[in-house]
Amino acid sequence: MRCAYCFARTHTHVPQKIPNINFSKIEEQLRKLIGNNKGREVCLHGGEPLALPKYLLEAFFKMLYEVNGRSAIQTNLYNLDDDHIRMFKRYNVSIGASIDGPPELNILRGFPEEPEKQKVYLKRVYENLDKLVSEKISVSIISVLHKVNAGTKEARERMKKWFLELADKGIRCGRTNPLFDPFESAHVVKWRLTPEELAEAWVDFFRFFRDYPDLHWSPYRDVIDVLLGQSVSVCVFGKCDIFASKAAIAIYPDGSLGVCDRYYGIGIIRRQDPPLNVRYEILPKTECRGCKYWKVCRGGCPLEAPFGEWRRKTYFCKAYYALFEEAEKYLKALMPNIVLAHEVPYDWLERGHNPFLGILHIKSAWRASHKRFEPYKSCVQQPKYLPQTGIPHGDRGHGDWTNHGDSCSPVPLLKRPEPKSYEHTDGSVRHSDRPHGDWHNHGDSG
Repeated sequence: MRCAYCFARTHTHVPQKIPNINFSKIEEQLRKLIGNNKGREVCLHGGEPLALPKYLLEAFFKMLYEVNGRSAIQTNLYNLDDDHIRMFKRYNVSIGASIDGPPELNILRGFPEEPEKQKVYLKRVYENLDKLVSEKISVSIISVLHKVNAGTKEARERMKKWFLELADKGIRCGRTNPLFDPFESAHVVKWRLTPEELAEAWVDFFRFFRDYPDLHWSPYRDVIDVLLGQSVSVCVFGKCDIFASKAAIAIYPDGSLGVCDRYYGIGIIRRQDPPLNVRYEILPKTECRGCKYWKVCRGGCPLEAPFGEWRRKTYFCKAYYALFEEAEKYLKALMPNIVLAHEVPYDWLERGHNPFLGILHIKSAWRASHKRFEPYKSCVQQPKYLPQTGIPHGDRGHGDWTNHGDSCSPVPLLKRPEPKSYEHTDGSVRHSDRPHGDWHNHGDSG
């Protein structure tokens, strides 16, 4: 495809042969990694996976389905046809589509140096996207942000319109990743946004997505998650040893283990030792010293560091800072008294004690917020009669969520003390035989 910003062109853009694939070894590694946790995120990645012959693709999908019950594929959709759709349905495959926006902004992908070929590419990609939607196959989007689709206000307004067009089709999840190149190749960096330009774009998109809570795009939801003390839902805000990455593990065709897919193209084989903490000991004493968002940012992705120098912070530091700052303003406007994760006086990740777990104990606020209310579902059943007396209830739930004794309760309720008559110390004022309506204890109750 010779995409304009593909950093792999620097060192691997030569005709490739299909490698020898050791399916038994790959399956063995998969079973070890997945264990008893079926349903994990397992993705057939590339390059372009749909460039593989169909018999190999089906062999992969069949194995993944038997081992994991589901899988995913990251693709540009260009080679997609009805045979692939049949496989996706049969083997429970979800799709990550690599598309950088509407056709007029997606021009750095798919034969950008050959206009006639690119017209065919773009037509086929968007037709195939619609075909997946019509077949009710799960689709999400990864868009790379660059000077064409995010470098101007006009381009960003068109992107926002496209986000809504996707939502109308039923595609509500995606990611906008910054364009980067660990090799600083001239043909790539000319399209890369500066940290200031990316900051402007991210803040602009954050303000857009906050008005559409049913659109779940990263990193805009992720910064909310980590500020609220959620488990890190995107790896760039976690700790990563590039030689033993935990968030993503690649399995090579021969069955050996590699590291995160941002690195495996460079050929780094996975070190089997425990991950090292070197980067996260250096940064808070050097480039990230005194940064208010260190506890939630951790310097960003190591591969986004200048020239791939993984000990340094991300090239896009200013953009991440601006995004966290915007999210903090938003949360504190909603909840002025809230204490956010970066404000906790100790480093709760280091200590292994998350002060937010008692309130926010699910994996991700935006992916599974409905789960937080599941314990209450039985309480909104509207009983017609009180169990004890058979007295009509009024056929509606309690408007104040309190339990009057005639409804189920998902959690134990605090019982207010029921004091009898007590005299205050001066002997002059008597206490009524009922609990304080404001729940305060004046010192004369148990």
